[in-house]
Amino acid sequence: MYRVASSLMAIVMLCAPSDSVFALGEEEVYSLDMTLLIAATLTKSKDLAKRGKNTYFCEYDPRRGPKPCDRMDTVSGQYEDYYQSQMVCKERCPFADISQSSWMYMMGVARICKDLATGSCTKAALTVDQMRGELIELIRLETEMRR
Repeated sequence: MYRVASSLMAIVMLCAPSDSVFALGEEEVYSLDMTLLIAATLTKSKDLAKRGKNTYFCEYDPRRGPKPCDRMDTVSGQYEDYYQSQMVCKERCPFADISQSSWMYMMGVARICKDLATGSCTKAALTVDQMRGELIELIRLETEMRR
């Protein structure tokens, strides 16, 4: 129970505006487990995108249908590709694991569905360090915006 509460508090602190009493520095990023790291990065990038920054990529829109993602170097790009694979798949890759978690998908090189642009069943994998780096950059961007 303590771990869940402390994890939720870490997310609140990371996603809170930097002028909030809950805002913490970049060092908190290193205390997050994989699930919370992804959630914090997606939340922060979506929040900044709503404020006019180009920080959330490849958002799936069911009205437009599936689309290829050219930003697989980001958490949002990988997550939206994963989400799209769960929602609508034109052509499934051989041996695809549709039941895997989003973080397993992001860290792996195998796609669930063939890439719409290339037909490939492989993709770039994200490392934990890349994900942390992305979140730290988002925190820095938000801090700059507030100055």
